[in-house]
Amino acid sequence: GGVLFGTGLGFGCSVLSAALSGVLSLLLARRTGARAVDELAAGSRAEAVAALARRHGLFAVLLQRLIPGIPDAPLSYAFGALGLTVRQIALGTVIGVAPRAFSYTALGHASVSGDGRLALIAVAAGVAVSAVGTVAGALVVRRHRKQRGAHVP
Repeated sequence: GGVLFGTGLGFGCSVLSAALSGVLSLLLARRTGARAVDELAAGSRAEAVAALARRHGLFAVLLQRLIPGIPDAPLSYAFGALGLTVRQIALGTVIGVAPRAFSYTALGHASVSGDGRLALIAVAAGVAVSAVGTVAGALVVRRHRKQRGAHVP
């Protein structure tokens, strides 16, 4: 997006497309039912995510979008099957993907414009959001383990 449209417009397009794809995935998943998600989540880390999503949908989406390396699409389907609302997935996605979307689009724009300062800001933002997402995810898993009194692999 940054290469094609620049940082501002590329950022907007990235965030909007992420929110739309999350909402579409949620709506499609509602037709498949929650049983498949429950079967896949049994006895795994996904169980903790499912429990969190059922209790705190918006927070679960936001957290998932911030944690690096976790794909959005499969969890958007899971969130839909778990009964999250369009508002929860849309707002959680917009807030959660915004920092990384800025980083990627600014880096793309910097790569074609030769703006070294923008590239440094983009990389710093990407590293910071990855660190925040990783720490927040670890804290949530630790809290879930303490509440359940069981080991979550």
